[in-house]
Amino acid sequence: MLIKRTLPFAVLLIVRVYAAGGPPMITDDPETPGNGNLEVNVAYKGDIRANTLRYEQPIIDVNYGVGENIQLKVESSYISLFRDSESHIQGIGNTKIGVKWRFYENSAGDLLISTYPQYTFVPIKKSYNNGIADIDRALFLPIEISKKIGALAVTGEFGYLSIKGGRDEIEYGVVAGYEVLEHLELLAELHNASYLNGGNTTMIANGGLKYWISPNASFIFSTGRELISPESSKAALFYAGLQLRY
Repeated sequence: MLIKRTLPFAVLLIVRVYAAGGPPMITDDPETPGNGNLEVNVAYKGDIRANTLRYEQPIIDVNYGVGENIQLKVESSYISLFRDSESHIQGIGNTKIGVKWRFYENSAGDLLISTYPQYTFVPIKKSYNNGIADIDRALFLPIEISKKIGALAVTGEFGYLSIKGGRDEIEYGVVAGYEVLEHLELLAELHNASYLNGGNTTMIANGGLKYWISPNASFIFSTGRELISPESSKAALFYAGLQLRY
């Protein structure tokens, strides 16, 4: 199972952009950092099941803006895995690289469309063999659409996931973000992955928030649960971190 983490957002802006998707949620949005700007997400993520505890501590997610409409991404994490009757396993998990291109933005700036190809691979083969890394190699080809209506931002993402040695999937998600205070956005998400030839793999419901500590730093948090899972027990999920913009 591959749980997708991707990111968007505005970097080094005095006026904050509320774009609904991206960390701490699974579904991504069309926002990019801006030309020459960096967005770095440093986070702690947990996946808790009846028989398994899996922590990513930390996740390092670095994004760089090339022009106003293109974002380059690299992401990896250090994983701790606990299983019943097994010793504690640690190691570097999957690494993800990607290029986001926002190819449409209307004059008002409240409707954005992008594509965000991402390639996931395992940098250390041992991590895949012992279960630290989710997959060997995969390619994700999505489209993101975001619409802003007053204080409400809604983002949808739909994509095709090709996994080496596994069954291809269709992934899609919807995130709604609402600006309740000047510095606070609340988030709600439903994300689903289904086998291309039918059948659900995973459906997740998430709630979260983004709180701006300063114009260049935000606290990001989400917690959720699997509604449908290929595992015998459904996972409880959480994500907490800082989003920094330079």
